[in-house]
Amino acid sequence: MTIVSVYRKDKTAVFASDFRSTTKGNQTDVSLKFTDIGNDIGLFFSGDASFWNENIQSIKEITKEVSFLNVWDREGPLYEVINNAYWSQKPRIRTRAIGFMINNQTQDNKMSTIDIHPGLGVRFVPLENNRSLVIGSGAFLTNIEERINKRILRDREEFGDDLYSLSDSMRKEILESLLNHGSSSFRKLGISPYMALHTLAGSHFMIRGEHIQGEVYSDKQNFKYDYSFLRDENSNQIKLIDHINDKQLLVDDVTNIDNSLSGDLFDPQQITSIFDPEVEFQNNDFVYLFHQWVTIHDEARFSNVERETISVFRSLKRISFKQVLNYDFRLSHSSEPISDIKDFPLKYLQNYPDCRDQYFVLTEIKDKQFLKELNQDQLFDHNWLSSYIEDYYRIFFVK
Repeated sequence: MTIVSVYRKDKTAVFASDFRSTTKGNQTDVSLKFTDIGNDIGLFFSGDASFWNENIQSIKEITKEVSFLNVWDREGPLYEVINNAYWSQKPRIRTRAIGFMINNQTQDNKMSTIDIHPGLGVRFVPLENNRSLVIGSGAFLTNIEERINKRILRDREEFGDDLYSLSDSMRKEILESLLNHGSSSFRKLGISPYMALHTLAGSHFMIRGEHIQGEVYSDKQNFKYDYSFLRDENSNQIKLIDHINDKQLLVDDVTNIDNSLSGDLFDPQQITSIFDPEVEFQNNDFVYLFHQWVTIHDEARFSNVERETISVFRSLKRISFKQVLNYDFRLSHSSEPISDIKDFPLKYLQNYPDCRDQYFVLTEIKDKQFLKELNQDQLFDHNWLSSYIEDYYRIFFVK
């Protein structure tokens, strides 16, 4: 239960990895999903942490035998030690890693995935160029790799080869996808809302420390956030620090599984507190989200002239709750919203409440008919909407 993502382009790559560790139902955000093997090899882990924990020492012991030529060779020493570990201690679940080896002399690198599948054995699979890969439970996110591909392709026009900015773009796309599946998806999939960024350029690899500040404004709450991911210069310990709430978490290598059993969750931006319809409507298979946002044109605030107007924006989408295969939880899946905006004379301000997000449910029979008839023209058809939405004339349009 984790997420590690990578996007590779030629000799460069950007990574995002979370901090969450899930052990016997207990979740903490203190595990860095990366470890180095000697000076030249790095591995990002997902899957059965105990498998890596019990075999990482054996891997480190053969690093002198591993060369830039044989590192991802099926006949090489690295494959041999991992394959032997598989046959002596088969992992409980599919267990994967993203690995790289750098060559300081040529300023080059080689990358591959390590795929350990119960019943199928061990495979080394080279990473595709100009493509993303997501491993861990984050791979359940709908079309996540394609979403990352499109995001980085788009943002490269703005950021060029700025690897930090591109890795941040990847992280933002992952967070948007997780929130589209509901804020409870972080807990259900075992993924922390803050993720570390890493970059690889030739033979230069960096874990990117960060200090992030900002403020959240919404119709429900306003708050500031101020947090850091850093290595303490005095203790050499890696830390997550929430400066607003004076909270520090010590982060350790994921292969040191004992240290991940104690700790806390890290969510200074309160992302996991956002309203999740799946949690609220647990007895339903779907729900509709109707958003109404009313704005007054600036000049209307200083004039009583009848020609001044208000703008009413409306959008509507269907959110279905689908069971995740082989798991006992559901994730939200949203349809593409239908939206429209119309201007009205200022006197209609009393008719259109600025009610923002409102949810409503339908029976299955009504739902089929609703979907059949729904189109953009219906978004301001009061008679039609009121035939489906209870209290429509109280919430959305006051006569």
